[in-house]
Amino acid sequence: MLMKPTAWAWMGALGAGLVLALSFVHPGGTVKTVEPTGPLLATGKADPQVLATFQRSCQDCHSNNTRWPAYSYVAPVSWLIEHDVRSGRKRLNLSQWAEYGEGGQPHLLSAIARMMESDQMPPPAYIFLHPEARLSDSDRQRIIEWTRQELSRLDAASEPRSVHWSSH
Repeated sequence: MLMKPTAWAWMGALGAGLVLALSFVHPGGTVKTVEPTGPLLATGKADPQVLATFQRSCQDCHSNNTRWPAYSYVAPVSWLIEHDVRSGRKRLNLSQWAEYGEGGQPHLLSAIARMMESDQMPPPAYIFLHPEARLSDSDRQRIIEWTRQELSRLDAASEPRSVHWSSH
């Protein structure tokens, strides 16, 4: 039995209304309400090229400075994107770098280096939608070198200082 054109129109309108209504549902809570914060690695010592790479390829999932494209407001795609951003921020939030302190930063720096060496970040699905986020070999090498420098700097800062007593 074929449906009349008006039945198709009603089903289309109903489907569009359902998608619109679902766009207001956020199963895990919305992450879009987080206010953008200051610069990435605010107190870190990153070279400008590393910061530019993080802004181009990492900040959407790993900072509070996420750029939300129009499709991120349409369910069920919005749910997937919000889940990925929530998960990314939980693992590493470059907007909160100072809060990790010298105790947490070495672990994160090592994890960043491992992700760069194994070509795991950014994930293929993100690159598909954001081709400008693709990292070149030199981008990866620059980030790895930065992590090594930061690890050395943090290691040197945490070494106990010897005390020299004067005999006055």
